[in-house]
Amino acid sequence: MTSMVFGQSGNGGIRVLHQCSLETSNAFCADLNNREQILMKTVLLINLEVKDNHEEAATGAQLALNLCREIEAAEEESIDEIVSNFQNQNRRKFLFSISFY
Repeated sequence: MTSMVFGQSGNGGIRVLHQCSLETSNAFCADLNNREQILMKTVLLINLEVKDNHEEAATGAQLALNLCREIEAAEEESIDEIVSNFQNQNRRKFLFSISFY
């Protein structure tokens, strides 16, 4: 699992947590949702399924980085729009949800 933090807005930026397997993603979401949300800060959880080999890992890492850069650069677009456009451009589906911590 990789964690990336972007933006330096007044609220501390957007926290993006990227997982590469559905099992890890499900476990992380369950744990996060069972905790008390004390700070009420937004976290974007992304699961981009990646097969366990060098080629797929390199491709998945580049896709994750590109998506995070698009999120960081966004000014007016919603997360839904960014993710939808990204999935269409890259012909790759992934799961995402927004939560709080």
